[in-house]
Amino acid sequence: MQLKPYQSSLSEVFNTILGLTPKILLALLLLPSFMEPIVSGAARELHFTWIWPIVVRDLVASYTICFLWEYVLYQSVLRNKLKKYKMNPVYPSTAQLRHDQYYTFFCVLCASAVEVLTVHLYATGRFGEAATAAFFGTAAISNLVWVLCTTYWRLTHFWFVHRMMHPWKTTMIPDIGKLLYKHVHSLHHKSYNPSTWAGLSMHPVEGIVYFSAAMIPAILGAAHPYCFLLCKLCLAIDSWVAHDGFGPPSAGVYFHYLHHAHFDYNYGDMVVPLDYLCGSFLDR
Repeated sequence: MQLKPYQSSLSEVFNTILGLTPKILLALLLLPSFMEPIVSGAARELHFTWIWPIVVRDLVASYTICFLWEYVLYQSVLRNKLKKYKMNPVYPSTAQLRHDQYYTFFCVLCASAVEVLTVHLYATGRFGEAATAAFFGTAAISNLVWVLCTTYWRLTHFWFVHRMMHPWKTTMIPDIGKLLYKHVHSLHHKSYNPSTWAGLSMHPVEGIVYFSAAMIPAILGAAHPYCFLLCKLCLAIDSWVAHDGFGPPSAGVYFHYLHHAHFDYNYGDMVVPLDYLCGSFLDR
Protein backbone atom coordinates (compact mmCIF):
# COMPACT_ATOMS: atom_id res chain seq x y z
CA MET A 1 0.00 0.00 0.00
CA GLN A 2 1.41 3.39 -1.04
CA LEU A 3 0.13 6.66 0.38
CA LYS A 4 -0.33 10.10 -1.13
CA PRO A 5 1.41 12.87 0.86
CA TYR A 6 -1.56 15.24 0.70
CA GLN A 7 -5.01 15.78 -0.74
CA SER A 8 -4.67 16.79 -4.38
CA SER A 9 -8.23 17.32 -5.59
CA LEU A 10 -11.42 19.09 -4.59
CA SER A 11 -13.22 15.74 -4.56
CA GLU A 12 -10.92 14.56 -1.75
CA VAL A 13 -11.64 17.71 0.24
CA PHE A 14 -15.37 17.22 -0.37
CA ASN A 15 -15.17 13.60 0.78
CA THR A 16 -13.34 14.68 3.96
CA ILE A 17 -16.10 17.14 4.78
CA LEU A 18 -18.78 14.62 3.81
CA GLY A 19 -17.16 12.09 6.14
CA LEU A 20 -18.12 14.34 9.05
CA THR A 21 -21.82 13.72 8.42
CA PRO A 22 -22.36 10.83 10.90
CA LYS A 23 -20.57 12.76 13.65
CA ILE A 24 -22.47 15.95 12.83
CA LEU A 25 -25.73 14.02 13.26
CA LEU A 26 -24.54 12.36 16.48
CA ALA A 27 -23.51 15.74 17.89
CA LEU A 28 -26.97 17.11 17.06
CA LEU A 29 -28.52 14.18 18.89
CA LEU A 30 -26.39 14.83 21.98
CA LEU A 31 -26.64 18.62 21.88
CA PRO A 32 -29.74 19.06 24.12
CA SER A 33 -28.22 17.11 27.02
CA PHE A 34 -24.85 18.78 26.45
CA MET A 35 -26.42 22.25 26.58
CA GLU A 36 -28.68 21.61 29.58
CA PRO A 37 -26.20 22.60 32.37
CA ILE A 38 -25.24 25.70 30.37
CA VAL A 39 -28.79 26.85 29.64
CA SER A 40 -30.09 26.04 33.13
CA GLY A 41 -27.18 27.87 34.75
CA ALA A 42 -26.18 24.82 36.77
CA ALA A 43 -22.70 24.85 35.25
CA ARG A 44 -21.95 28.29 36.67
CA GLU A 45 -20.79 26.41 39.74
CA LEU A 46 -18.66 23.27 39.71
CA HIS A 47 -21.19 20.95 41.33
CA PHE A 48 -21.03 17.16 41.22
CA THR A 49 -24.73 17.01 40.25
CA TRP A 50 -24.13 18.04 36.64
CA ILE A 51 -20.55 16.76 36.34
CA TRP A 52 -21.11 13.08 37.10
CA PRO A 53 -23.49 12.45 34.13
CA ILE A 54 -20.74 13.68 31.77
CA VAL A 55 -18.17 11.31 33.29
CA VAL A 56 -20.53 8.32 33.28
CA ARG A 57 -21.68 9.01 29.70
CA ASP A 58 -18.10 9.20 28.45
CA LEU A 59 -16.91 6.06 30.24
CA VAL A 60 -19.92 3.94 29.27
CA ALA A 61 -19.87 5.08 25.65
CA SER A 62 -16.10 4.65 25.29
CA TYR A 63 -15.90 1.18 26.75
CA THR A 64 -19.03 -0.01 24.93
CA ILE A 65 -17.73 1.18 21.54
CA CYS A 66 -14.24 -0.25 22.06
CA PHE A 67 -15.43 -3.62 23.34
CA LEU A 68 -17.93 -4.01 20.49
CA TRP A 69 -15.44 -2.91 17.82
CA GLU A 70 -12.78 -5.27 19.16
CA TYR A 71 -15.31 -8.09 19.30
CA VAL A 72 -16.23 -7.62 15.64
CA LEU A 73 -12.59 -7.55 14.53
CA TYR A 74 -11.10 -10.23 16.76
CA GLN A 75 -13.79 -12.58 18.04
CA SER A 76 -16.91 -12.45 15.88
CA VAL A 77 -17.78 -14.70 12.92
CA LEU A 78 -16.15 -12.06 10.71
CA ARG A 79 -12.74 -12.60 12.29
CA ASN A 80 -11.37 -15.01 9.69
CA LYS A 81 -12.68 -12.94 6.79
CA LEU A 82 -11.15 -9.76 8.17
CA LYS A 83 -7.80 -11.26 9.13
CA LYS A 84 -6.33 -10.73 5.65
CA TYR A 85 -6.86 -6.97 6.10
CA LYS A 86 -4.83 -6.82 9.33
CA MET A 87 -1.91 -4.45 8.68
CA ASN A 88 0.25 -6.35 11.15
CA PRO A 89 -0.67 -10.05 10.78
CA VAL A 90 0.16 -10.65 14.45
CA TYR A 91 -2.73 -9.91 16.77
CA PRO A 92 -2.10 -7.72 19.85
CA SER A 93 -1.22 -9.62 23.00
CA THR A 94 -3.59 -9.82 25.95
CA ALA A 95 -1.05 -7.85 28.00
CA GLN A 96 -1.12 -5.00 25.49
CA LEU A 97 -4.93 -4.96 25.41
CA ARG A 98 -5.11 -4.83 29.21
CA HIS A 99 -2.53 -2.02 29.25
CA ASP A 100 -4.53 -0.01 26.70
CA GLN A 101 -7.85 -0.61 28.46
CA TYR A 102 -6.34 0.60 31.74
CA TYR A 103 -4.97 3.87 30.35
CA THR A 104 -8.06 4.49 28.22
CA PHE A 105 -9.95 4.90 31.50
CA PHE A 106 -7.75 7.83 32.55
CA CYS A 107 -7.76 9.43 29.11
CA VAL A 108 -11.56 9.34 29.03
CA LEU A 109 -11.57 11.08 32.41
CA CYS A 110 -9.34 13.74 30.85
CA ALA A 111 -11.83 14.17 28.01
CA SER A 112 -14.61 14.60 30.56
CA ALA A 113 -12.52 17.13 32.48
CA VAL A 114 -11.98 19.22 29.34
CA GLU A 115 -15.74 19.17 28.68
CA VAL A 116 -16.54 20.14 32.28
CA LEU A 117 -14.13 23.08 32.07
CA THR A 118 -15.53 24.20 28.71
CA VAL A 119 -19.17 23.94 29.82
CA HIS A 120 -18.33 25.91 32.97
CA LEU A 121 -16.59 28.64 30.96
CA TYR A 122 -19.55 28.89 28.58
CA ALA A 123 -22.01 29.06 31.47
CA THR A 124 -20.05 31.81 33.20
CA GLY A 125 -19.83 33.92 30.04
CA ARG A 126 -16.08 33.57 29.55
CA PHE A 127 -16.66 32.90 25.85
CA GLY A 128 -18.99 35.86 25.35
CA GLU A 129 -22.61 35.35 24.37
CA ALA A 130 -21.93 32.23 22.30
CA ALA A 131 -23.64 29.94 24.81
CA THR A 132 -27.00 31.68 24.53
CA ALA A 133 -26.80 32.77 20.87
CA ALA A 134 -28.47 30.69 18.17
CA PHE A 135 -26.14 28.66 15.96
CA PHE A 136 -27.60 30.32 12.87
CA GLY A 137 -27.66 33.76 14.47
CA THR A 138 -25.26 36.60 13.84
CA ALA A 139 -22.27 34.22 13.89
CA ALA A 140 -23.85 31.67 11.54
CA ILE A 141 -21.14 31.83 8.87
CA SER A 142 -18.35 31.59 11.43
CA ASN A 143 -20.02 28.62 13.13
CA LEU A 144 -20.50 26.84 9.80
CA VAL A 145 -16.87 27.35 8.84
CA TRP A 146 -15.72 25.92 12.17
CA VAL A 147 -17.97 22.88 11.69
CA LEU A 148 -17.16 22.14 8.06
CA CYS A 149 -13.41 22.60 8.62
CA THR A 150 -13.31 20.59 11.85
CA THR A 151 -11.11 17.85 10.40
CA TYR A 152 -8.57 20.35 9.11
CA TRP A 153 -8.05 22.52 12.19
CA ARG A 154 -8.16 19.66 14.67
CA LEU A 155 -5.57 17.65 12.69
CA THR A 156 -3.37 20.73 12.46
CA HIS A 157 -3.51 20.97 16.26
CA PHE A 158 -2.83 17.23 16.49
CA TRP A 159 0.27 17.45 14.28
CA PHE A 160 1.84 20.22 16.35
CA VAL A 161 1.15 18.70 19.78
CA HIS A 162 2.11 15.23 18.56
CA ARG A 163 5.35 16.43 16.98
CA MET A 164 6.10 18.34 20.19
CA MET A 165 6.05 15.05 22.12
CA HIS A 166 8.70 13.39 19.95
CA PRO A 167 12.44 14.19 20.10
CA TRP A 168 13.21 17.53 18.43
CA LYS A 169 16.77 16.43 17.62
CA THR A 170 18.22 19.87 18.17
CA THR A 171 21.29 21.07 20.06
CA MET A 172 20.48 24.81 19.89
CA ILE A 173 17.84 24.53 22.64
CA PRO A 174 17.04 21.83 25.19
CA ASP A 175 15.31 18.86 23.57
CA ILE A 176 12.02 19.18 25.43
CA GLY A 177 10.42 16.75 23.01
CA LYS A 178 12.80 14.02 24.14
CA LEU A 179 11.71 14.58 27.75
CA LEU A 180 8.04 14.67 26.82
CA TYR A 181 8.42 11.44 24.89
CA LYS A 182 10.23 9.68 27.72
CA HIS A 183 7.83 10.73 30.48
CA VAL A 184 4.51 11.16 28.60
CA HIS A 185 4.11 10.04 24.98
CA SER A 186 6.11 6.81 25.21
CA LEU A 187 3.16 5.29 27.05
CA HIS A 188 1.05 5.54 23.87
CA HIS A 189 3.84 3.96 21.80
CA LYS A 190 3.81 0.85 23.93
CA SER A 191 0.90 0.00 21.63
CA TYR A 192 3.32 -0.78 18.80
CA ASN A 193 0.74 -3.12 17.27
CA PRO A 194 -2.32 -0.90 17.74
CA SER A 195 -5.91 -1.95 18.23
CA THR A 196 -9.04 0.10 18.93
CA TRP A 197 -8.08 0.38 22.59
CA ALA A 198 -4.78 2.01 21.65
CA GLY A 199 -6.59 5.07 20.33
CA LEU A 200 -7.01 6.67 23.75
CA SER A 201 -4.32 4.77 25.60
CA MET A 202 -2.48 7.92 26.66
CA HIS A 203 -0.76 9.49 29.64
CA PRO A 204 -3.19 11.91 31.33
CA VAL A 205 -1.03 14.89 30.32
CA GLU A 206 -1.29 13.85 26.68
CA GLY A 207 -5.00 13.18 27.10
CA ILE A 208 -5.63 16.75 28.29
CA VAL A 209 -3.52 18.23 25.49
CA TYR A 210 -5.16 16.01 22.87
CA PHE A 211 -8.74 16.89 23.82
CA SER A 212 -7.89 20.56 24.28
CA ALA A 213 -8.26 20.84 20.50
CA ALA A 214 -12.02 20.92 21.01
CA MET A 215 -11.69 24.25 22.82
CA ILE A 216 -10.08 26.03 19.85
CA PRO A 217 -13.34 27.43 18.33
CA ALA A 218 -14.46 28.80 21.69
CA ILE A 219 -11.08 30.37 22.48
CA LEU A 220 -10.33 31.81 19.05
CA GLY A 221 -13.79 32.52 17.70
CA ALA A 222 -16.30 32.45 20.56
CA ALA A 223 -18.07 29.77 18.53
CA HIS A 224 -21.30 28.01 19.46
CA PRO A 225 -20.86 25.15 21.98
CA TYR A 226 -21.91 22.70 19.26
CA CYS A 227 -18.47 23.18 17.67
CA PHE A 228 -16.83 21.90 20.85
CA LEU A 229 -19.12 18.88 21.06
CA LEU A 230 -18.55 17.92 17.43
CA CYS A 231 -14.78 18.13 17.76
CA LYS A 232 -14.75 16.12 20.97
CA LEU A 233 -16.68 13.34 19.21
CA CYS A 234 -14.25 13.47 16.28
CA LEU A 235 -11.25 13.28 18.61
CA ALA A 236 -12.57 10.16 20.33
CA ILE A 237 -14.16 8.28 17.43
CA ASP A 238 -11.44 9.00 14.88
CA SER A 239 -8.75 7.92 17.33
CA TRP A 240 -10.46 4.58 17.95
CA VAL A 241 -11.04 3.73 14.33
CA ALA A 242 -7.62 5.02 13.22
CA HIS A 243 -5.91 2.58 15.58
CA ASP A 244 -7.95 -0.56 14.97
CA GLY A 245 -5.09 -2.10 12.99
CA PHE A 246 -7.08 -3.12 9.92
CA GLY A 247 -7.15 -1.73 6.41
CA PRO A 248 -10.32 -1.37 4.30
CA PRO A 249 -13.09 -2.43 4.69
CA SER A 250 -12.30 -1.65 8.32
CA ALA A 251 -11.43 1.91 9.28
CA GLY A 252 -7.81 1.69 10.41
CA VAL A 253 -5.57 4.41 9.00
CA TYR A 254 -2.42 3.04 7.36
CA PHE A 255 -0.83 6.51 7.55
CA HIS A 256 -0.88 6.44 11.34
CA TYR A 257 -0.09 2.74 11.53
CA LEU A 258 3.25 3.58 9.88
CA HIS A 259 3.89 6.09 12.66
CA HIS A 260 3.48 3.39 15.30
CA ALA A 261 5.71 1.08 13.26
CA HIS A 262 8.49 3.58 12.44
CA PHE A 263 8.21 6.21 15.22
CA ASP A 264 9.75 9.27 13.49
CA TYR A 265 7.31 9.66 10.60
CA ASN A 266 3.68 10.53 9.87
CA TYR A 267 2.86 12.63 12.92
CA GLY A 268 -0.43 13.83 11.45
CA ASP A 269 -2.60 12.86 8.50
CA MET A 270 -2.54 13.29 4.73
CA VAL A 271 -5.56 15.60 5.13
CA VAL A 272 -3.13 18.22 6.50
CA PRO A 273 0.16 18.04 4.53
CA LEU A 274 2.45 19.10 7.37
CA ASP A 275 4.42 15.84 7.29
CA TYR A 276 5.07 16.34 3.58
CA LEU A 277 6.16 19.95 4.13
CA CYS A 278 8.36 19.12 7.12
CA GLY A 279 10.05 16.03 5.67
CA SER A 280 8.44 13.49 8.00
CA PHE A 281 6.18 11.81 5.47
CA LEU A 282 6.55 8.05 4.93
CA ASP A 283 4.47 6.33 2.28
CA ARG A 284 5.01 2.64 2.98
